[in-house]
Amino acid sequence: TAKVWEVATGNMLLNLTGHKNQVWNAHFSHDGKKVVSASKDGTAILWDANNGKQLFTLDYKEGLVSNAIFNHNDSRVLLMGEFNEPVIYDANTGKGILILDCHKQHVYAAAFSHNGKFIFTGARDGTAGLWSTETGSFLKELKGHTNQINTVAFTKDDKQIVTASQDRTAIVWSVASGEKVSVFKGHTDFIRTATLAPDGKNVLTVSED
Repeated sequence: TAKVWEVATGNMLLNLTGHKNQVWNAHFSHDGKKVVSASKDGTAILWDANNGKQLFTLDYKEGLVSNAIFNHNDSRVLLMGEFNEPVIYDANTGKGILILDCHKQHVYAAAFSHNGKFIFTGARDGTAGLWSTETGSFLKELKGHTNQINTVAFTKDDKQIVTASQDRTAIVWSVASGEKVSVFKGHTDFIRTATLAPDGKNVLTVSED
């Protein structure tokens, strides 16, 4: 299940039941009006954040859905997990729009750019891809990691991307060229997440070491 709680009182406001297996992630939309949950049952569910009503079930039928994220104007939801092709749904109708078909292994990390133009994906085999949000066209492949990419994130200006990998490195990439800007080494175990400071001058990494 997923639950919504009130910060001030600690009271549970909504109990979101509908999945048939473990819920792995859940997120509010940026306007706070919807929630999307991702489950081991192979579905994501869109909910009304005010009353807990189930709006749409997004059933890709390809495998475990590890995460589902909204784009920055909340019009799209992207599903990723134990399948090679992330899929984009219309958040207002629940209908599938685009399938991002290029990766050869499961995609566990993805992010929308802040300007809405791009999607960036990271796969189990260490490859990363840049896509057009509008058409779903594959724009470029970024190679540099040798193991699963766990997280990806755009900078505020969408000019760079940071990736964190199980190869114990993090990489900052140029969106325009697809080339590496910096590679960060020093952890002795998997890097779970990497984020860029708001000014883009520093990178914060979190590892299992």
